[in-house]
Amino acid sequence: MFVGDPSGYFVLPPVDRLWIPEEKQKAVIFPAEVTLASEAPITEYRARDLPYVIRAE
Repeated sequence: MFVGDPSGYFVLPPVDRLWIPEEKQKAVIFPAEVTLASEAPITEYRARDLPYVIRAE
């Protein structure tokens, strides 16, 4: 899943998806919080059922 806009985005792959190009390391879930400078009206985004939080200030 891609979260963002043309200026930048986060890649949130499904669990166990193999990373390209090696296709040896599986994706895992790690809690993450990110704060960005923004003028967007949305001040916080939480990925449903995942420990990710993206905040705009």
